[in-house]
Amino acid sequence: MKPAGEDETPAPGTEQLCASKDRQQGPETPYFTGIVRDQGYDTDGNGLYEYLMVAVEICASEATSVGLVSTLESEDERLIGLGSVVPDIARQSPGMHTDLEEGWQVIPIYFNGAAIRSSGANGPYSVGFQLLVGENSDVTHTMNYMTGPYQAVEFQGLLASVAEIHDTGIDRDEWPGYEFLQVDVEIEMLAKGTLELTGQLFAGETFLGDARRTDGLAAGIHSLSLEFPGQPIAISGQEGPYTVYLTWADGNYTDNIEYRTSSLDPNSFQNADAFFCGETEDRLLDEDRDGLWEELAVSTIVCPVIPGVYTLHGILEIPDRAFLGAKEVTFPIMVHRTPAEVRFAAGDLNLRENQGELAGSWRVTLALTTLDGVDLVGIEHWTQPINPEQADLELP
Repeated sequence: MKPAGEDETPAPGTEQLCASKDRQQGPETPYFTGIVRDQGYDTDGNGLYEYLMVAVEICASEATSVGLVSTLESEDERLIGLGSVVPDIARQSPGMHTDLEEGWQVIPIYFNGAAIRSSGANGPYSVGFQLLVGENSDVTHTMNYMTGPYQAVEFQGLLASVAEIHDTGIDRDEWPGYEFLQVDVEIEMLAKGTLELTGQLFAGETFLGDARRTDGLAAGIHSLSLEFPGQPIAISGQEGPYTVYLTWADGNYTDNIEYRTSSLDPNSFQNADAFFCGETEDRLLDEDRDGLWEELAVSTIVCPVIPGVYTLHGILEIPDRAFLGAKEVTFPIMVHRTPAEVRFAAGDLNLRENQGELAGSWRVTLALTTLDGVDLVGIEHWTQPINPEQADLELP
């Protein structure tokens, strides 16, 4: 506690900041008695002051409600902030109204410690008081007061500041590709406290994921990591660098920063639960060697992140001209680089009319889904030039 009052100032250690019984009753309107004390107010016990508390004594001849306006200024007359009768950091505006009882009473006023710290101004500070009464908020009394000495760094703002950020891909399993994009944030804590760190990952305007963590931290330097799943990055197909919007909060205050990652290849990240991981090829099958092909086989390679049973869907078409057919096959993907193939029987395709117009390369769209139909990933493949007139259209 740091006393620095005008006129009478109670001795440190007394239970009350002022003793009213020995004073003569004053005017009918409320007024400041001149008895004031100030002290740093540390609510969480971390050694930093959330507030500068200035306790002012007021005399009222009857119970009434008043407005209590108070300002805090530095020695060079810079406004630091307004006082509040309510010690609530989350308030958007200071509480300035209070109820007075008849007689002498002490009203504590709280000045935000973060504003003092960010001002960089050391005390003593100048406090201005105004009492407002009635519907028109008439000023009935004013008073100025000088606090004791303080250092701006004794007050608490946001407990954490970001010193450095970097990123890297993380691969923890035996499959190729990163499972995560890890963003490492070096945090400096001014004092012990609980910190929540959150991040949102974007590729341009495409949201790729978020991550968060909450830690109880001591004062000092800490490295905190956020891990963003790699699958959305791979599926997006968008090249890095990506944007990470970082926010950190200590329960009282919040700050944020925008971070750009290093240049990253989306193909370096693991895809969905299972994904295409090799070249896609096609070939025409003529099993009876009669010079006519019976099937178009499209083969690819699939890798599982989660081994299991999946369905490979194939759609064969000539864009803007013709839908030729579709096929699907369900099979287990249990090991790395599992061969997968879908076969289109010539007799099942729409090749019986306008065969001359259908000659050329055809587009195959391959899609991988779970057994219950959840889409995982898709790719496109253009076949070799195909002549439908050489197809064996007889159904087996």
